[in-house]
Amino acid sequence: MKIIAVGKYIPENLISNYERAENFGRKKSFIDKKIGFRSLSVADKNESIRDMCMKAYSDLISKVDIDVSGLEIITTVVQRPDQFMPNMSAIIHNCIGAEKNCMAFDIVHACSGYAYALNIVNSMNVKYALIFTADKYSEVVSENDENVAMIFADGATATLLSTEGNGYEICDGDMGNLPASWQCITGKDFINMNGAEIFRNASFEVPESINKILKRNNLAKDDIDRIFLHQATKKIVDFLSFQLECPEKVSFCAEDYGNTGQSSLPVILSDIEDFSIYSHVILCGFGAGFSWGTVLLKYVSENY
Repeated sequence: MKIIAVGKYIPENLISNYERAENFGRKKSFIDKKIGFRSLSVADKNESIRDMCMKAYSDLISKVDIDVSGLEIITTVVQRPDQFMPNMSAIIHNCIGAEKNCMAFDIVHACSGYAYALNIVNSMNVKYALIFTADKYSEVVSENDENVAMIFADGATATLLSTEGNGYEICDGDMGNLPASWQCITGKDFINMNGAEIFRNASFEVPESINKILKRNNLAKDDIDRIFLHQATKKIVDFLSFQLECPEKVSFCAEDYGNTGQSSLPVILSDIEDFSIYSHVILCGFGAGFSWGTVLLKYVSENY
């Protein structure tokens, strides 16, 4: 399957991370050099996950025509849906008017969830699908917890996948979960995160996963145009780009809205006006679990 287009929704309400840094006795340089997020996007209190997904869907259909009757899968990557039953995807299925032969199921995952969704949908015998990602992390972040208060933000995306049309073909994927690591990020009432452990795990597992994909597909880093990493923090992204020895291919680009979890990678894709400018792209998400998901994409035109 191919990623045909991606829509996004980033709430317009932004809070200043510089002000939050002051509350923790941190200087402006701490945000600029380590955290990287100047602002964090925060959804309205009355805004539901369904609302956020539908706004991302509106952005998607402004970019591409969608044959709703042809959809075979709708899946939503979400940690905290609006309600525990029915699944979030079933609600979206109804909102967009999909037909009864379209499967609707959720994937409960965070920062590596988009990569998981791409690999899962690609492994199924379908031709037309939608992937949504969304969460309101602002509701489960304690403003008094320095480990998370300046990092997590709200956002949603909608991705159209099809076997036809121009887009990024899903060529290969690598996913995993590190044993005895699940406590690095946990959450009941609020998110609790061990940032040092996340950093350590990512520094080992992300380069290994990317290199595995390259080797398996007989590719060198020179063959890859861009490596899009989960926008965890600027410090992690910068360090991984150094480890991968290709800083020119890696970017930190979430300065104005923050770490949107599972929406992090598709938000980056949504900002690419013309997919054809990059022939080969690697996506890599990582986080809670400790999990990671890597996807190799190749631009393919309809006439290929």
